[in-house]
Amino acid sequence: MKINKKGEIKLAKNEIKIGEFIVSKETNHYKISTTSGNWTIRFAKTTINYNLIDAAIKEKQYNVLKNWIVVLYDVANVVPDDNFLSTIHTAAEECYARRPDLYVPQLSEQKDKEIIEEMKKEREILEKAKKEREQLQNTYKKN
Repeated sequence: MKINKKGEIKLAKNEIKIGEFIVSKETNHYKISTTSGNWTIRFAKTTINYNLIDAAIKEKQYNVLKNWIVVLYDVANVVPDDNFLSTIHTAAEECYARRPDLYVPQLSEQKDKEIIEEMKKEREILEKAKKEREQLQNTYKKN
C-alpha cells in the first residue's frame, strides 16, 4: 500500500482494502494491517484463519471478513476485564458448537479403523518390548 500526494491509498496487486484494513496475500501468509499502519496481524498458510481469509476473498464475502477483522482488532486493542473475556469465550464455544465440522476433523469409518489398527500394533510392540526388558532385568538379577 502506498499513499499518493492527494492522500489516496494505492493498493498493490496482492492487496485488497476492507473497511479501514488492508489485506495482503504474501508468499506464505496473509497480512492484515490498519490503513494507518498502527496494527498488523499475520496468518500462516497452515492455519484455519488463512483458509477463512482466502475463502472469504474468493467468494467476495467482504462484510464477513470485515466483521471478523474488526473483532480481531478490538480484542487486540482493548484492555480486557473478566466479563469481557468470559463473554468472548462463551461466544467462541457457541460458534464451535454450531459448526464442529470446521474445528474437529471428521474421519471416515475406514480411516478410523486404520488408525485403531495402527494403534493396536503399536501397543503390541510396546508390550513385547516391556516383557523383553523385564526378562533381561530378571536375568541380570539372578546373576
